Amino acid sequence: MANVAAAMTADSRLFVLEYGIPESAQWLLFLQLSFGELRDHDAIAPLASRAGLAQVRRLSLPDGHVLFEFAVA
Repeated sequence: MANVAAAMTADSRLFVLEYGIPESAQWLLFLQLSFGELRDHDAIAPLASRAGLAQVRRLSLPDGHVLFEFAVA
């Protein structure tokens, strides 16, 4: 995220679409094995903050996904 933040201008936005966290233990294992690390949605904003980004909004979508909007802090 730090590289993206460095390339952003004051009016740029970064959108991050996160998978919904499923209930199934088998699905959680699949996510961890295929994507590296599963993070709780509350862990995304601090990562962005360390990269110099501020959360503009967070939307929970009907399908369980979460959409984050970030801007340069």
